[in-house]
Amino acid sequence: MTEAIEYTCKFCNTKRSFECDMPDSLEARFSVDKMRPILTCNRCADHESERRGMERAIFSLTNWLSKWRNEINGKLDRTYTQDRTHELREQLSHIEVRSEEILTVLTKRFAYCVCRFKNIPLVWEIDFVELLMKSPQHTGKHLNFYRSNVAK
Repeated sequence: MTEAIEYTCKFCNTKRSFECDMPDSLEARFSVDKMRPILTCNRCADHESERRGMERAIFSLTNWLSKWRNEINGKLDRTYTQDRTHELREQLSHIEVRSEEILTVLTKRFAYCVCRFKNIPLVWEIDFVELLMKSPQHTGKHLNFYRSNVAK
C-alpha cells in the first residue's frame, strides 16, 4: 500500500511530501510521527553532508597546524643553539606555507558549497584564510559566522 507522507524539512522549513510503500500489518510500520522532526529534503541533506565533510577537513588541518605550532614553539623555547633555532623556524615556516595553500583550496570549496546552496555568487577572500591561520582554535566560530552571514 502506497502512502503519501507530508513533512517539514528540518533545515529549510519548507513543506514537502513523499510516497512510500507501507506494510499492511501495523506492527511492521515505522512511526511517522517520530520520524517527522528529522526528515529533510534531498537538496538540504546533500548540502549538509557536503558542507560537513569540508568543515571536518578544515578542522583537521587547523588542528594539525596548531599542534605543529605548539610543538615547534616548545622546541624553540628549549633550544639555545643558533643552528637548531634557524632549522626549527624554517620547518615552522614550511608548515605554515603549506597549510595556507591547503586552507586556500579548502575554504574556496567551502565557500562555493555554501554560496551555491544559498543561490548567491561566490563570496571568498584571502582574508578568510588569514583569519583561520591567525586563530585556528576558533575555526568553528569562523566557519559558522561565514555560513550565517554570507547571504546578508
